[in-house]
Amino acid sequence: MRSAARHLPLLVLAGVVLFASDGCGEARRYGDEGGVPVTFQVHLERAFVNGMRNRQGRVGVGVGAGFSSGGGSAIGTGIGLSFSSTTVYLLGGDALGEAGVFRQELKWGDNAFSVPLKAGRTIQFAVQAQGGREGWEGVGSVVIPDGANPGVTIVAGEAGGKTTVATGVAPPPPK
Repeated sequence: MRSAARHLPLLVLAGVVLFASDGCGEARRYGDEGGVPVTFQVHLERAFVNGMRNRQGRVGVGVGAGFSSGGGSAIGTGIGLSFSSTTVYLLGGDALGEAGVFRQELKWGDNAFSVPLKAGRTIQFAVQAQGGREGWEGVGSVVIPDGANPGVTIVAGEAGGKTTVATGVAPPPPK
């Protein structure tokens, strides 16, 4: 037992180093290093995610038992209904469904943001839902144009997704 106690400080130190280094590493990539700001205007409708896997309104059942030191005991059961909100992201990557270039959270309705990208880059887009609805669907791909103020417009609605690219697009307002 003495031997284990002697090594305890080393084990604690190793554990602290392991947990502290868990968050280390590269930050999530957001665009291209040295790229120009590309304005994204994304319109997201709830109807776009309606066909994805529905995980909302799940029923749960539980059973429990408790015992006290005084000899008492209790048994209980319960039924619950849970709802999960849906979080939606726009993924940009080198292949469909990848987020290697960027991942941007979207809200319902109109979204505007910019991502630094290099002209001539081909980028694939997908909309990913997590939570109450789950799944992803491709919404197109574009080649980033070489010109002043490039912009990408994506509409994800009941009819599916449509992606267009243009130059001369006004940048989004600062947050």
